[in-house]
Formats: sequence, structure tokens, C-alpha cells
Amino acid sequence: GLNDRETAGLKALFDPPPRDAAEERRHVAQAIALLEQAAGRRLGTDADLPRTPRRQSPTQLDCVDESINTSTFLHLLDSQGWLRWHRVDDPAERFRFLHFGRHYTAVLLEKGTHRKYAVDSWFHANGVPAEVVELPAWRAGWDPD
Repeated sequence: GLNDRETAGLKALFDPPPRDAAEERRHVAQAIALLEQAAGRRLGTDADLPRTPRRQSPTQLDCVDESINTSTFLHLLDSQGWLRWHRVDDPAERFRFLHFGRHYTAVLLEKGTHRKYAVDSWFHANGVPAEVVELPAWRAGWDPD
């Protein structure tokens, strides 16, 4: 489990609760960073590099690992009652033949609008806030670079 400092850091992101869905998504991105840091310290993935480099260590995460971990972290946030504007949806994938094939992400569904958002931590090193992007843009090949 999380230690008291880690739990307090997460709780501070959601207390007081975000005023709207956009603010909640910004807080979720930060929470994913904190949870990655906590997991990384315990599992040895704290040196995880951005994306999936050609030279990999045994602790390097790919997009499948990242999407599973991020989905799990989102379920944790939801189980604490911290997601008020969203619910966790099924992970999503995209396929681009010339861009390394399949890529996976965790997904949030905004309750009021039913818009889906990719929550993708693969683009950055361990402990950096996740990218939160509307799912159709992500599926079309969105990239922070």
C-alpha cells in the first residue's frame, strides 16, 4: 500500500474536489504521476524511460504495461470516491501501420458529456503527469511531440 505521505499527496489533489471535469482531468494526470512514482520505488520501474526505446532494461514498461497500470490507478482513484466527473472506461487501442502498430491507453469517460479521454502515461518517463486527450484525437495519432 501507499505510505501516509503518498496518500496525503493524492488526497490533496482531490480535496477540495475539482470544480469541473477539465480540472478533474488535470488532477488525474498529476495523480497518475504520484502513483507511478510510488509504484516505481517499490517495483524498480522508477527508471522507466519515455515511450519504448530500442534498448530496454527488464524494468522498462511498454504501452501495454502503462495502460494496465494507469487503468488500475484510475480504478483506485474511483474506489476512493475521488472521481466525481468521470468514470473509468475500458482501455482503448489504436493501430497505425507506419507508426509501430498497435498502441494502448487507459480511458476516462466524462459522465455529463459521455466524451472519452485517453489517459496515456507511455509518452513520458516514470512519474511525469499523464497526457489526457480526447480519445478520437488520440486514436487519430495524437502525440505530444
